[in-house]
Amino acid sequence: MPVLSVLHLTPDKQKALEHLLLERQLTLLDTHDIMVGQNATSGAIDAATKSTTEEVDASIVAEIGPDAYQELKSILDSKLYLSQVILNKQPRLEQQGAPLSPQQLVQTAVALRQTYDIAVNRSTLAIDPASGLTILDQQGLQRMSAFLRPEQLEIFRSSFVATNRNLAANRSSLEGK
Repeated sequence: MPVLSVLHLTPDKQKALEHLLLERQLTLLDTHDIMVGQNATSGAIDAATKSTTEEVDASIVAEIGPDAYQELKSILDSKLYLSQVILNKQPRLEQQGAPLSPQQLVQTAVALRQTYDIAVNRSTLAIDPASGLTILDQQGLQRMSAFLRPEQLEIFRSSFVATNRNLAANRSSLEGK
């Protein structure tokens, strides 16, 4: 996993971490399946999942240390945004000759999570007519300006503008019905 390179682990520790992450995922799936099979309440499923996560995460901390674990936790918490950046943005960045490094991938995913992972429906945000950006877009770009090159930042800006145009067009068509 190239993204894990940002943790600066030795090859042995990285391999052990990859094994523990796989174990974590499989254990969580097993725990969920067992609890559902027992007709457990959602509260019981959440408690069992939390307990299982804590047990496996203790093994991860023991293997890689608390500092690397905190960085890993940030990556895991941002995995939805990380996958979106890798699948939707990185190809365009590569075409433009401005691919993100593993460190920039993680930083971008974290910045996007910090910006958009709040209880806001993006389609209800006001779009500034001059820039084509919402206030959250502007905040996200500001966060990313700390670690992205100008050409990389421009690709994200134009992507946000295109998304906002689509949202505005959809909003207009719904209002016309």
